[in-house]
Amino acid sequence: MRHKQLKKFTNYKNLHRVDIVVLILFPFLAAVLSLIFRANFLFSMLMFFCVPAVYLSFRNPIHVKKSMIFTTVLAVPFTFIIDYLAVVDGAWAIQSTFPRLIALGTTPIEQFVWSFSYVYFVVMYYEHMADRGNIQKHNQWFRWLGGGATCFLGVFFMLYLKYPDLLKVEYAYLWLGTLLFVLPALLFLAKFTSLLAKFLKVSAYFFMLSLVYEITALQLNQWWFPGTHFIGWVEIFSLRFPFEELFFWMIFGAIGVLTYYEFFDDDRK
Repeated sequence: MRHKQLKKFTNYKNLHRVDIVVLILFPFLAAVLSLIFRANFLFSMLMFFCVPAVYLSFRNPIHVKKSMIFTTVLAVPFTFIIDYLAVVDGAWAIQSTFPRLIALGTTPIEQFVWSFSYVYFVVMYYEHMADRGNIQKHNQWFRWLGGGATCFLGVFFMLYLKYPDLLKVEYAYLWLGTLLFVLPALLFLAKFTSLLAKFLKVSAYFFMLSLVYEITALQLNQWWFPGTHFIGWVEIFSLRFPFEELFFWMIFGAIGVLTYYEFFDDDRK
């Protein structure tokens, strides 16, 4: 019995090491393939986010359904709101192969694929590499996330139809990042300090992935930053992007997603 437990533990550790190597190699492989084939936004996104997310889905299938539902409830409604406010203010612009949504005229179809695959990848990485829990049910607060997202989306469309000028927010990236990511994360982690180490572990990986992706995308002109409402700029290899991109996406992006996930859909442990 003891021998079997030891063997099982050894096999788990070996597989875990394989996961680490594979997941670290994924972003660099995606960057190389994107640059070789002069990939468009959709191809690179699939390589950077979807392929490793599918890998984790096979490695940890018990969390797929729950993660998919959470991702849909969080990512889809807020993509409408965040992307519209950002694009109107010139916070970013994205290369699109498909027509933009007729309703708003700003959000490309690829942006929904991007946000869905990013959130899903973050949650699956967290469950497999940091949390390793067995909880497969939504907690009691999940309905509040769905209801809140629906209300926010309803208010957004009402303003869009009746008072569109109210949706022209200067420094939109700064406000969105602060109010939707940084403040909720700081408040949550101040209360649930035991989760900080897990969050930082995930954030370190996604910082590396996001930086590699950013450099690749800018090199291929997959997205750019046409506006002027930024608090500063970062320059790497003669490529420039706003400080907000570094701080709110690369550093706080995964932490923000996990804050909503743990608070509204997991056990907060």
